Amino acid sequence: MITGSAIAGIIAAVLLALSLIIFRSHWSRNNLLLGLVLCLCALLEFFDLLTFLSPASSFFWKNASLFCEALLPSIWTFFILAVTGFPTTGSRRLFSYTVATSSLLFLIVVLVVSVDNFYFNPDFSHESILFLRNLGHYFYFALVLFLTYPLVLLERLYSSLDQQARWAVKFELVGIGTIIASQLFYYSQGLLYRSLDFSFLPVRSIGLFIGISLIFYSLRRKKHIPQVVLSRRVANRSLVILVVGIYFLSLGLAGEGMRYLGPYSLCWRWLGPLS
Repeated sequence: MITGSAIAGIIAAVLLALSLIIFRSHWSRNNLLLGLVLCLCALLEFFDLLTFLSPASSFFWKNASLFCEALLPSIWTFFILAVTGFPTTGSRRLFSYTVATSSLLFLIVVLVVSVDNFYFNPDFSHESILFLRNLGHYFYFALVLFLTYPLVLLERLYSSLDQQARWAVKFELVGIGTIIASQLFYYSQGLLYRSLDFSFLPVRSIGLFIGISLIFYSLRRKKHIPQVVLSRRVANRSLVILVVGIYFLSLGLAGEGMRYLGPYSLCWRWLGPLS
């Protein structure tokens, strides 16, 4: 645990430093939004680390990390839409604006509801697990759904590019996708086990470090994230939304089944290994 927390702390510090470097080095709208996203991810790692290291004040620091988590859907959505371009016409435009606007509801919920309504653990000093209340379970279920949308846009963007364009942006797309995927993996445990296990924190931190390293390497060569237009030909097709959507929906249903039927229910036997 000590080694894991040290890794998370070091990676959080490196994340913040690289984010500030991106902020200061190359000024553009996409770089600015990227810097905001990475700073938010670094602060989230830092607050979760303090939650783990300070059991006596764990809910105080978790309240700060919950605020960062509430910002993740909106910041990621606006950044990816800024890179790919907002749709100009049709139902995709309405859907994009609906998702972007709805993502702000996370922040409203966190601001008006106490953190005690999200988690509970009477013995956090002995087991670094926060159990989710009903509101917390629904919050993280919605969070993983909203984090899936930027991943879908990335997959559609990559599919719409020709070979030369893919080569030009491959490090940014892979890096951003790695960061989002690591966050999805971390929060997926909340759907199945109705809890947040801080022993998985270094896994999320390492994923963030790999992602930002790829982004930083690419930006040092190109100086900025290019604006790319999403092709209409693949705008309505996505393998990610099918695979990830079914996966997380299965986890959510398995979690509810385990809640009422127990850990050795048929639902657990079928869906448990997917976690």
